[in-house]
Amino acid sequence: MSQYQLPTHWADALLNDDWDDLDDGETYSLATFLLIEGLGRCLDCDGKSEYTATHDAALYGVLPCWCSVYDFDEPEPEETWDSHPSLTAEQRNPTLR
Repeated sequence: MSQYQLPTHWADALLNDDWDDLDDGETYSLATFLLIEGLGRCLDCDGKSEYTATHDAALYGVLPCWCSVYDFDEPEPEETWDSHPSLTAEQRNPTLR
């Protein structure tokens, strides 16, 4: 399990998959965060809130805000063509030749 300090107003999107209250910029920031961090399912939120500028979403364009600590499940490993151990980098990406 991983813990991240993220905006409190993201709770509905993270816990209930209800993104309706987020504007386009917030939706982009949250989706980018989840994609790049490669997180599994959000399991819980501590329910406490503190105002901070040094939260885990700061690198994704999120300004200082009220944040809570969220618990995330570890993602399931995925077998993909680019992670196949028997292929060289050149075989996975022909542009490297």
